[in-house]
Amino acid sequence: MIDDEPAEPHRRSREMEGHSAHRELVVGGAGRVALGAPATGLSGPVADVDADGRDEIIYGSMCVDDDGSGLYSTDLRHGDAMHVGDLDPARGGLEVWGIHENEVVIPGYEDGFGAAKLCFFAKTPEGNPFMAGAFLGPGEPGTVVNIGVSGPGVIKRALERLLESGRRVDLGTIAEEIKRTSFRVSRVGELMGREVARKLGVEVGVVDLSLAPTTRIGDSVGESLQTMGIVKIGAPGSTVAVAMLNDAVKKGGLFASSSVGGLSGAFIPVSEDQALSRAVAEGSLTLEKLEAMTSVCSVGLDMVVIPGDVDAETISAIIADEMAIGVINNKTTAVRLIPAAGKSVGEKAVFGGLFGQGDVVDVRNAGTSSRFVAYGGRTPAPPHRLTN
Repeated sequence: MIDDEPAEPHRRSREMEGHSAHRELVVGGAGRVALGAPATGLSGPVADVDADGRDEIIYGSMCVDDDGSGLYSTDLRHGDAMHVGDLDPARGGLEVWGIHENEVVIPGYEDGFGAAKLCFFAKTPEGNPFMAGAFLGPGEPGTVVNIGVSGPGVIKRALERLLESGRRVDLGTIAEEIKRTSFRVSRVGELMGREVARKLGVEVGVVDLSLAPTTRIGDSVGESLQTMGIVKIGAPGSTVAVAMLNDAVKKGGLFASSSVGGLSGAFIPVSEDQALSRAVAEGSLTLEKLEAMTSVCSVGLDMVVIPGDVDAETISAIIADEMAIGVINNKTTAVRLIPAAGKSVGEKAVFGGLFGQGDVVDVRNAGTSSRFVAYGGRTPAPPHRLTN
């Protein structure tokens, strides 16, 4: 937005269309202007963002130059917390980290899809290339190629060929076939990643072979479990089948590469896996059984749609339960719940694309954890932390 008023720095407020409670700041002069919503409770971080030896004010969505004119605007909406500094030492200049709200309903977010971007982790490893928990660890360079390899469909087809071969098959044979297939997939992924890193002129990080399903038929962790003999996912035997799958994938990846890292195992994101989603719809896979399966897989309660009216204390307790599994058992685990506003058990939330769709899972005994959660504080660290 261009300001045609005189060159003297000035401020004016203007009601935003449809949101009279928020006001914008306009700073300008001689045609240079920044326009944006300020950040709540933010006096404005000060830093030399254009490297001219003089400080600027970073004010939510905009930046005020040292002469009072507008330097830039991101056109983002109302901001909250913000940090400015040399956050990535491997890159030149400064970086800005901030959170911005959006006051309008975005098409496609009606079923709570925004919650798919929020993931709680415990015991998370460095160099995880898989969203929504992807991040660089503090010990890694600012620019690195971490290689994420997925292939539940490849594992499923390998198991089908094994069962069709006429050979005598037992659980050990199944595990060995998964391990061999994981080795081949990991090795190819590493070679491709190294070539990409070479062409980019950057370091190679970890190779993460994780069975991350998609919504396509045949590319499903759930279907792999069914191929292993679990006719109804969630039935007795489901947890040990996931454990076998996870163990064999890790062993195959370790043999293929000395740079195995990240999560490297089996994921069970419900809405993204059509077989898992169908098991929830049929009632064979419950929230409690999912939690048991997360104790032996590589992540946790992932892309699980719950009723929109589940209270915050119950959600907090579910997150705490899953974090306890990770911390006590010294394994990575996570929670990504999707409260679907206005929807109840049996209804469907549709996200589309790789995020798929999911039936709303019954959260039993909701509303009965508030007293426990209200105590606050933190749980003590487990004894295995005392390794010094």
